[in-house]
Amino acid sequence: MKVTTGDVLRFAADEGDFRRQFERLYFDHVDALFQYGAKFRANQELVEDCVQELFADLWEDRDTLSTVKSVRSYLLGALRRKILRKIYTNHESPLETEDIFNFLHQHLAEAQSQDNTLTEEVSEQLVTALHQLTNKQQEVLYLRFYNQLSFQEIAEIMSVQTRTVYKLAHRSLSTLKHYLSDSLHAFQAILLFVFCQ
Repeated sequence: MKVTTGDVLRFAADEGDFRRQFERLYFDHVDALFQYGAKFRANQELVEDCVQELFADLWEDRDTLSTVKSVRSYLLGALRRKILRKIYTNHESPLETEDIFNFLHQHLAEAQSQDNTLTEEVSEQLVTALHQLTNKQQEVLYLRFYNQLSFQEIAEIMSVQTRTVYKLAHRSLSTLKHYLSDSLHAFQAILLFVFCQ
């Protein structure tokens, strides 16, 4: 039985070998967890430690785990909290703007021209716009773009209400619209991508 998003995290003892199921859970999600953890301004060892701690906690609490709707959302949210707790104790800024820029740049290039190149001016506007976003706004864009999560799943991961995620997305788009005002086509491509995925 493969554990996927939508399955439950809790495994009943009578459903077979818990250890084997737990290993599947680990191998099915560990790459996504490392990729998500790498987006925070944390060194690789910190991310590795947090992922290992997360699975160690799950193993220790295996008898008391509750049912969740989305395994992936649960794991990403738990990892996020672990990493942020450690980052904030070191007074660092959590997210890397460069990854969001590269992703948006790629999609804007596809929407704007046949040869996948953006004008230098639009690229500069995009960089300026992304630097104006708060960490939470950047994270909403990252989770929506990279992980293609729903607004409800993002809310669960960030431990906020779904309405808050909508507001953060709206404010992000307002900022992008302001800074990309000279390139309406580029902004429209972002808007379509955010809400039509």
